[in-house]
Amino acid sequence: MNQISILMISLTQIIKTSMINFTAKPILVLFSLLFTLTSFGQSKTEFLKELYGRFYDEKFEDVIELSQMLEEKHPKETRHLYQKTIALGFVTRDAKYVNQLVGEFAEKEGKKDRLFNYWVGKLHLSRYELDQAKARLEAFKELGAYKSEELDREVISMLALIDRVKPYYDNPEDYEIEHLSATVNTKLDEFSPMFYNDNNSLIFTSNRQAKEDKSQFQVFQGNKSGDWRQPVALSDLGVLNANYSKVDLAESQMHLYAYQNDQLVSSQYNSEWGRPRTVSGFSEKIASDFFINEEENLILFVAGNNQKDIYQSRLENGKWGTAKPVSGKVNAAGSNEQSPFLTADGKTLYFSSNRKEALSGYDIFKSNWDEANKEWSEPENMGFPINTLDDETNFALSPGGYSGSFSSNRLNSFGGYDLYFFNSTDKIPVRGTVTDANTGQPMSGIQVKFHPKNYDDEAFIATTEADGSYEVGVLVNTDFRVEAYVGITKAYEGTFKGYVPTTEDFLAYDLKIRKPSKVATKEDYVASYEGDKEESSSVPIEMLGNKYRTGSKAVTNNVYFNPLSYRLKAESIPTLKLIYNTLKKYPNLKIEIAGHTDSIGPADENVVLSKKRAEAVKAYLVKMGISPDRMQTKGYGEAFPLASNDDEVDGRELNRRIEIIKIE
Repeated sequence: MNQISILMISLTQIIKTSMINFTAKPILVLFSLLFTLTSFGQSKTEFLKELYGRFYDEKFEDVIELSQMLEEKHPKETRHLYQKTIALGFVTRDAKYVNQLVGEFAEKEGKKDRLFNYWVGKLHLSRYELDQAKARLEAFKELGAYKSEELDREVISMLALIDRVKPYYDNPEDYEIEHLSATVNTKLDEFSPMFYNDNNSLIFTSNRQAKEDKSQFQVFQGNKSGDWRQPVALSDLGVLNANYSKVDLAESQMHLYAYQNDQLVSSQYNSEWGRPRTVSGFSEKIASDFFINEEENLILFVAGNNQKDIYQSRLENGKWGTAKPVSGKVNAAGSNEQSPFLTADGKTLYFSSNRKEALSGYDIFKSNWDEANKEWSEPENMGFPINTLDDETNFALSPGGYSGSFSSNRLNSFGGYDLYFFNSTDKIPVRGTVTDANTGQPMSGIQVKFHPKNYDDEAFIATTEADGSYEVGVLVNTDFRVEAYVGITKAYEGTFKGYVPTTEDFLAYDLKIRKPSKVATKEDYVASYEGDKEESSSVPIEMLGNKYRTGSKAVTNNVYFNPLSYRLKAESIPTLKLIYNTLKKYPNLKIEIAGHTDSIGPADENVVLSKKRAEAVKAYLVKMGISPDRMQTKGYGEAFPLASNDDEVDGRELNRRIEIIKIE
C-alpha cells in the first residue's frame, strides 16, 4: 500500500480519536497537503486497491473518506460506488442505501458479486428488517458459491439470531417509547438519564463537550418548559471517565452520586449543585455502574475484571458492610451484568446484561425478589421495544413505576448512545376489513402495519383472513402511521389514533385499497446470481486470511532464488514482508508454503529443491516472529506447472514460484 496513503488514513484516525490537538484551520491544511501528496503519489488503480482493501477489512468510515478523495481527483470513476454505498449503509443505517443496493446495483452487482445477498441481508438486519434479512441470508447460504468457514459461521449465526428475536419483534410489549429530542441527544454519547421533578427535569451524562478525549464525560441538567431546553453542564461536578459515566440521584434529599478517582462522591442541591464530597466509609472498588436507594443505605454496584457481576453493600450502624454478590440468579456465569436499578419497594431488580438470553449485545432484564428463598429469581428479558438488536443500559423507573428511561445506541439514534423515555400503556384491539377500492370485494393475505409515530421502528402487524378481516392490538392514546401491503408492495398509507372507547371494547378501522397494477413478488435471490460458484484459483496474499476472500491460495512470483539454489535473494524481501504482515494481521491463519520449480534438472532433485525453498521462506517468517506451528512446507518440484516449460519468459519463469495456501 502507498506509504503516503497509509500515513493519511492513520492521521485521519488519530484526529478522529482526538489524540492530538489541532484547530480547525490546521486540520484543513493538513488534509489538503496529504490529499495533494496522495494525488501525485498514487494512481487510480492503486487508490481503488487501497479502497477495496479497507472495504474488506470492514473499515467503512475509511472507505467513505477514500471515496470522497477519489471522486475529487477522478470525478468520472464509478467502480467504487458499490462499495461506497454498502459502507454508507453500515455507517448511517439509512434505508436509502439499502434501497440503492436492491435498486440500481442489483442488476449488475447482484449477478456477479457472490457476496451481494450477504451485504444486503446484513444491512437489513442492522435495520431490524428481519424478514428481508432472512430471505437474503438464506439465499446467500443456499447459493453455494465459495465462502470461508468464518463467513459460513457468521451467516448461520445471523439466521439463528433472526429466528430467536423475531417473536419479540412480532409481539411488542406494552411500552410507548419516546426518543428524546436533539436538544438533549447529540451525535456523541448520552448516558444515565435520571428524571425528577415530575419528569420535568433531567440529569444525565455526556461527552458532547469533550474536546480531545472522548472518554471524558460531564454531568448535565435539563429542564422542560413545553419542550426540553438546552441542557447545562454542571461543571462543579467535574469530569467522569467513560467507564464511570453512570450517576444516581436520591431525589428525596437531592443528593447526586458519582464515582470519581476511585471514590464514591455525593453532591447536595441547595438552589444549585454543590461540589462533590467523598462518601465516608465506602471503600469498595467499583468497576463501572452503581445504584443507591432513596434511603441512601444500600448500594448496588458492578465489580470484577474479566466478568462483571452485581454486588451490594448496606449501611448499618453508620458503617458500610462488606460487599457481597447479590444472591440468586442475577449474576450469570460467562456474562457481564451492568447498571443495576432497584424499585422503591425493593422487590424488583432491573439490570443490563449480555447473557445468552439477550436479543443481541446488552439487554435490560428484570428479576423479582423471592421472599421464601431470600434470593433473586430467574431474570426475564424485557422484550422489544425496550430491548433491540443493539445495546440498552442505564434503565430507571420513575417513582410511580409506569414510566422510565434508558440509554441505547439503537437504530435511528442521533449518534452513539441516546436517551429514551418510555410509558407503560394498555393495548386496545383494532378490528377492520380490507376491501378492493375498485370492486368492493374483500382482500385476503393483506399485511396491515400500525407504526407509532413517535417510534417508527416499532410495528403492530396483522394479516387479513379470507373475508378480508383483521385484528391487532395497538397502544392506546398513540398516533399511528398505517401501512397495507399486497405481497411486498405497499398499497396504502394512512393515519390512525388509538384511544379508549366509551361504548365498545375495540376500535374499528376499515381500509379500502387499490391493488397495484404490478405486484412485486418474492424474488429468487439465488437464481439472480450468474457468477462462478467455484473457488477462484488465487487471491492476493494480503486477502488470504480475510473472511471475504474468494480463494484459498495466493501465488507469488516475486520470491527469488539463484539458479539451483534455495538461498533467498534480497529482491524477495518486499514479498516476504507482505506474507509476514498478512500472518500478523490474521493471527488464526495457518498456511502451507508450497515450493514449485520448472522442469530443468532431474525431477527428484527438483522436489528436494522446491522443498528447501519453501523451508527457506518458513525460516525467514519464523525469524520475524511467526510461530512455526502456523506453517507447513511442501515441495512439489515440477509436477504442477502454470505454463509450458518450453520458453523462459511466460513459461519456466512462471513455474518457478512459491504458493501460500490457507489450511482450513
